[in-house]
Amino acid sequence: MEGLPYQRKVEEDGKPLTGKAAAKEEARYDKAVEERKHMTLDQKRSFFHRNVNFSLPLNYLASQFDIA
Repeated sequence: MEGLPYQRKVEEDGKPLTGKAAAKEEARYDKAVEERKHMTLDQKRSFFHRNVNFSLPLNYLASQFDIA
């Protein structure tokens, strides 16, 4: 959608969305389309640059490598 990834919910618990759930998802999709139509190229580029922070105990990290 507008060159950017989008995940659309089409089913829940193995069953297609119906009624309110389908309408809510359609509204969410339409809103995303409108927002992305007005994004600048720089905004689209920054969409892919997300910072992810997590921590691992150092001894766990060291155990993941076979150091001979």
